[in-house]
Amino acid sequence: MLKSSNKLLVLLLFSNILFGQTFPVKSIIDNGPRDKRINIAFLGDGYQITEMQKYLGDVQLTVDKIFQESPYKEYKSLFNVFAIEVPSNESGTDHPGTATDCDSYKDSVFTKDTYFNTSFDAGSIHRLLISKDYTHMLQVLQDNLPDYDIVLMVVNHNWYGGSGGSIAVFSANSVSSEVAIHETGHSFARLADEYDYGRPQPARYDGINVTFRTKRDSIPWKSWIDPFTPIPTPVSGEYVSTVGLFEGAYYSSKGMYRPKMSCKMRDLGVPFCEICIEQHVKSIFERFELIEKYAPLISTVDLRTNEKMDFSIQPLQLGLSGMSSEWYFDDIQLVSNANAVLIDGSLLSVGLHKLTAVVKHSSSLVKNDPYGLMQSSKKWTIDVKIPTGVATDETPNKFSLEQNYPNPFNPVTTINYNLTEPGNVVLKVYDVLGSVVAELVNERKDRGKYSLVFNAKSFASGIYIYTMRVNGYFSSRVMLLTK
Repeated sequence: MLKSSNKLLVLLLFSNILFGQTFPVKSIIDNGPRDKRINIAFLGDGYQITEMQKYLGDVQLTVDKIFQESPYKEYKSLFNVFAIEVPSNESGTDHPGTATDCDSYKDSVFTKDTYFNTSFDAGSIHRLLISKDYTHMLQVLQDNLPDYDIVLMVVNHNWYGGSGGSIAVFSANSVSSEVAIHETGHSFARLADEYDYGRPQPARYDGINVTFRTKRDSIPWKSWIDPFTPIPTPVSGEYVSTVGLFEGAYYSSKGMYRPKMSCKMRDLGVPFCEICIEQHVKSIFERFELIEKYAPLISTVDLRTNEKMDFSIQPLQLGLSGMSSEWYFDDIQLVSNANAVLIDGSLLSVGLHKLTAVVKHSSSLVKNDPYGLMQSSKKWTIDVKIPTGVATDETPNKFSLEQNYPNPFNPVTTINYNLTEPGNVVLKVYDVLGSVVAELVNERKDRGKYSLVFNAKSFASGIYIYTMRVNGYFSSRVMLLTK
């Protein structure tokens, strides 16, 4: 007979097959809604249902180490962390003993029945610990935490080992968490390996943190290099803390260069260098729109010269220092650190204007942000118009009937006319047969400039003529309605 705990496990696994792979999801760090934070998802392999507390403890140790690292510690408030509790039938992982470098481990051969089928000795390298069931991992994530951003898998074994890819796999060994953090540099920040194999390789690659370029102005991280630092930079104690151009990177000892003598993308157990930290920060902010809400919702708004209008933004609440907002009107700074502005149409010239709100984050960890990843903006086009049927204070120097705008139109257009003296204005619209189809004005008007809106929604497409008579003045123009 099965023990009661084993019966429970069988029932659990059977129900997962029938109804989907749903498991308990434990919140380790909760800093906000999932759609407004970066979500780190942990998976575990080789933990039996009775070992879930050990699994959560191993996850917590890794989380503590991650958030001791820069820039994770500076931006901890932007992350959520979850652990999906996936039980295995047996404890541990596989070790087939097939790697050429097994050495003292070669006599320890074992196979365990685990959920994600992890194993040492991948690629004939003992420490290369992988999951052989990648599809199953993705299915579990989709069923339990579909809004994940970073995935880490901890394997219940105390030997050192791990591997990279879009999902970093690492053992519960206390040093193996360094593998997880290094591999996240690949999957999250798109960083390259900076180590070499001690021999030249045919590598000619230009990346965020590696390059083959040796001219100072063409180095990707040139903004971080002091002008007095020699290029290439000697690998010597004098430059151990210097950002420069050090030969040996991207698996090649010659012809490829890295930013610093030592970095976590080259050596485990050391911090990320300034270039890799900067890229992590940019990778964080490329996942955020710093303006959460805005009003008006439409991008082009009409504003009459006798109106005022509120424009507002709601920045994403991140709890960070270095956040600021700025407003620009026609590319001239209007106000800083305000979430709303009031635009007065009476102070503006008739025509199109541009209003822009910018929310940005400034950090000493970032010197180079050519694509504006550290900021978000919202732009409005404001079309300032004279109120319909209302004269301006300007006095025209002649009677005139102006061309409608836009023309052609569909179905609304604006007609402007000018009066040098008071008079009875008659403004009509005719079709091409000479029949009156609309009388827009028939009343006494004071001198001034006037504007009216003609809505031809009920008219058929075609050519129309509009005319104006006042105090012996007559004028006509042609307009085209297209539907």
